[in-house]
Amino acid sequence: MTHPKSILAATDGGPSGRLAVVRAASIARETGAELHAVHVVDPDLELTATSSTADHDAEAELRRHLARIHPRPELHVGYGSTFVEVVHLARSLDVDLIVAGAHRSPDVRRFFIGTTAGRLARHGDRPLLLVRRPVRGPYHRVLVGVDASSASSDAIVTARAIAPTATIIPAMVYRVVGESKLRHIADEAAIAELRAQVIQHRAEELADFLAAHARDTETDEPLLEIGDPNERLPELPGEHHCDLIVVGTHGRTGLRYTLLGSVAEHVLRDTDRDVLLARRGPT
Repeated sequence: MTHPKSILAATDGGPSGRLAVVRAASIARETGAELHAVHVVDPDLELTATSSTADHDAEAELRRHLARIHPRPELHVGYGSTFVEVVHLARSLDVDLIVAGAHRSPDVRRFFIGTTAGRLARHGDRPLLLVRRPVRGPYHRVLVGVDASSASSDAIVTARAIAPTATIIPAMVYRVVGESKLRHIADEAAIAELRAQVIQHRAEELADFLAAHARDTETDEPLLEIGDPNERLPELPGEHHCDLIVVGTHGRTGLRYTLLGSVAEHVLRDTDRDVLLARRGPT
């Protein structure tokens, strides 16, 4: 994907949905993509005169809000499960990117229990941008988690596609395999030698990966750090003043195929920045 040709923003008219539309519009302005928005009404909710009027008023307010957005999105109204309708419309329109709001609740684990954003993250079939922060213009600094896999290549390509003017910062966080066992039988000098060997190997691996897969992408100095990827990768965007973090998935769908195991799920739960899940999608 050089640039997205079409973008779909999922909105319920609430604050997080509005963030999604504004961010989608910002990307559309920067890339020239077509912009769509979808609002889903649940027909299983008990209909009363009062609820019908409220739904009508909410949709009217949403249309007024969208009219102030530039470029103005084309609004689609669906009926049924929000997740199903968003996925169906994304496939029907063949969009390149879905954008949804994902504010953090006090119980961050709720993000993965039945919410539309969580279901799109787990089961969606194309790149997904989850917006948490107010939009203050295009993305400026984007951290991309890499592990030298094809999914990491997709992550860099997708990051550049939706943030063409941003500084791209590759970040590899890795464990030193065997270090804990070595501590029981070796001295500090042996452990330091093991670390030095692993650091050199990982640095060469990252350099080779960037040379092969980021030739056409200008990147900042990559970050290379020993640690637990589940803990460190969600922390790095804040430490390096990034407004977006990008992770790739190894399969077309589902977080079970995530970058470095469960890293993407930890990033989604634990960072306060916007998150882009890069996946190849249908071919």
